[in-house]
Amino acid sequence: MSLTVAEDRTLKELRRANFRTIEKELYHYPVRKREFERMRADILYSTPVPDVPASTGPGDPTANKVMHLHSGMLLEIARRLEAIEYAIKVVQAHEEKARWELVRLKYFEQRLTNQGIMQRLNIGHDTFYRWRREFIELIADRLGWEV
Repeated sequence: MSLTVAEDRTLKELRRANFRTIEKELYHYPVRKREFERMRADILYSTPVPDVPASTGPGDPTANKVMHLHSGMLLEIARRLEAIEYAIKVVQAHEEKARWELVRLKYFEQRLTNQGIMQRLNIGHDTFYRWRREFIELIADRLGWEV
């Protein structure tokens, strides 16, 4: 089954949007991880506020916490963080240690340009973009997204 031109264009746009979303998550990963842990701790360790009116009974603070922890937003953040952490472990274990350096310099330190990273790691343009794409693809595969 072949795609129409419009469907093909839409698929390419979706893949491009997924790629950009993953990169945005990577750029904000340390902050996002801290925010997630804070939100999770707030839910777990906060004084419960009943979700039901007092006239219907005391409510169940444990059940309320579970419902909050399993909110769609928190689950999606956790899923994205897990995919990033998985990809980081894979790249850190790779025999070419420069792959991890590329990820670290590009997404976490964010002080060098792409060209600066290429010079620092002594790699070419094609290698830089291939390694970058492969890292993004690890995350996308874990999320079930196409890039």
